[in-house]
Amino acid sequence: MVAGVGAPVFAQGLSSQQVEQYRQVGGRFGLKPAQVAEVYNLIDANAVTIDNAAVERRVNQRAFREIARELGLRNYGVDPRLLIQKIRDRAEEASEYEVQITNLRSHISILENSTIRTPAEAALARADAAYKVGDLEGAQIALGDLTKLRGIELAEAVEAWEAANRATINLARARDDIERLDELVIRAAETRRARREQQAQADRHADWLDQMTLAGALLDRGELQGDNAALMRAIAIYRDGALPLSMRDTAPSDWARTQNSLGNALWTLGQRESSTTNLEQAVTAIRLALEERPRERAPLRWATSQNSLGLALQSLGSRNGGTERLEQAVLAFQLALEEWTRERVPLDWAMAQNNLGLARQALGSRESSVKQLEQAVTAFQLALGEHTRQRVPLRWAATQYNLGNTLWELGLRERGTARLEQAAATFRIVLEEWTRERVPLDWAAAQNSLGATLAEMGLRQTGSAHLEQAVAAFHLALEERTRERIPLDWAITQHNLGTALKILGSRENGTARLEQAVTAFDLALLERTRARVPFNWANTTIIRSEALLILSDISGSEDYFRSALRDIDAAMVAIEQLEDQRLRRRVGVAANTAENLAIKYDWSVPELPSAGPND
Repeated sequence: MVAGVGAPVFAQGLSSQQVEQYRQVGGRFGLKPAQVAEVYNLIDANAVTIDNAAVERRVNQRAFREIARELGLRNYGVDPRLLIQKIRDRAEEASEYEVQITNLRSHISILENSTIRTPAEAALARADAAYKVGDLEGAQIALGDLTKLRGIELAEAVEAWEAANRATINLARARDDIERLDELVIRAAETRRARREQQAQADRHADWLDQMTLAGALLDRGELQGDNAALMRAIAIYRDGALPLSMRDTAPSDWARTQNSLGNALWTLGQRESSTTNLEQAVTAIRLALEERPRERAPLRWATSQNSLGLALQSLGSRNGGTERLEQAVLAFQLALEEWTRERVPLDWAMAQNNLGLARQALGSRESSVKQLEQAVTAFQLALGEHTRQRVPLRWAATQYNLGNTLWELGLRERGTARLEQAAATFRIVLEEWTRERVPLDWAAAQNSLGATLAEMGLRQTGSAHLEQAVAAFHLALEERTRERIPLDWAITQHNLGTALKILGSRENGTARLEQAVTAFDLALLERTRARVPFNWANTTIIRSEALLILSDISGSEDYFRSALRDIDAAMVAIEQLEDQRLRRRVGVAANTAENLAIKYDWSVPELPSAGPND
């Protein structure tokens, strides 16, 4: 459902004619009449915001209201806040459409051949009249007739045809009509190919622009609706459609824009996958873009690419051992902030501050010092100066969420629970905006982080209340964080669930909780493999060994003990390559525990690889 729309479908007084209208409209978009009514209610409720966007861009308000309805129908089920922002953004495409209509009228008026000019003027008049009364489909059909009038043989009408084609495409983009965009792009490419020899360079740019428009629409859909298929198609269009048309030697700016857009699409998809292939390719694409986006020539575009590069590097660095990628990410965000100043572009500045905080948080989690973590807190607090709840509620929630995770990490380093309590309070206010109905995956992420915080608080207390609450939070998170949907995040929550169950089990006489913990760790390791995410694999493997050692002590079972030894042995070998001191200390403690149990039960212990100093 469209979250936040609660009006009944057929309110009292609704005529049978209106009911039939909803049925017809719904048939075009694959929706039920009830769903059409919800969308119309949402658009009417936000009429002032939508009309203001039209006024700001000097767009026909009646037409733009109809564009808003179509966007709502095509994106049914999307969070209303995101949808209204998407509608506001589409005012720019609507404005470009109206500018193109003005240009088109000028081009048609100077055509000397009346056999071309007269039907062209008639088609334009039909399109203009339909658009002004909100008949978008009628306007689209009339413009389609106009592009067909051009024909291959009418060389003198090239500029008029191009203006008509751009107007047609801009209107389809404003309506979010990807299927029609598909058709228009193909038809435009076929027409241009017939005169390729006469104006090859101009047509190449126009084809490129069409491909970029289509790929951009697909990227938007993939980001907004979690549609991985749309993202994969956007990547294919950027790589196989747009890049071959943007020649680096003749159009370096277009080529750089394509590489950067490709990098963003690869990064967006790569975050959702277990493999790092797309993330690595994202870094490569964005670095290529930077080669043609020097700071002195295009400072804001350079900053945009630096921010994109930082995101890709941070995603890679969070999955691998060591700190090199994360340090590179910090540098990239710092460079972006040199041009994205608060005075110049406040929301971009806040976004870069938030991203810088994320990179510092990831870096600080690998270091014994809390310096990076404290700097991350500062960065998030700065970002919240612009990311206010009233202005951008979802960005505010995201920044608060990141702040909460950093407070949790700091809380792990301190004896008291003050930071942990702050973190828990932060996650609870985040959940006020990140509801399950509005943003289910974000809601699950906040549940997971709240659970991790409660588990740590429970570890430091004698009672089990916080630990039980943590287990409940992890189970809730797993209802949305499925292995099929987001495998790595699913594995994180399985790991966290196992940790909480291990703590509970260590305080009970029975073995049920500990056995459940081992099962959770086993599930996590299905995705947290040594090849994909070696740091995370080692962390889960060590904690699994701890649960097995407790099981062996409670039950007296040597089988559990031998399984724990295999985990410790494998983790020690891997940690030598990861060079992480915290993991080194933890596996050293596990090895000492194993030796003590061997003495207690007279079990033999093979010589284990050295974990190095664990002081």
